[in-house]
Amino acid sequence: EILTKHKFLSDFFKTTLNVDENESEKNACQIEHAISQEVFEKLSKYINFNRNFEKQNPVYAENLKKCLNDD
Repeated sequence: EILTKHKFLSDFFKTTLNVDENESEKNACQIEHAISQEVFEKLSKYINFNRNFEKQNPVYAENLKKCLNDD
């Protein structure tokens, strides 16, 4: 269960939020122990929904990418 949370969170940080590998792993390791199963399941559903929405809406995907990369 913890490993599943870790992999999902780390992947989200890397692929969606464009966080580097080390930072993604560090944060996933911390959050995986603190997040409840209920919240994790809802977060997972939201992220998966959003990923599917991005695939169907390229303008949204591009705007999200720009938003997350504005430093």
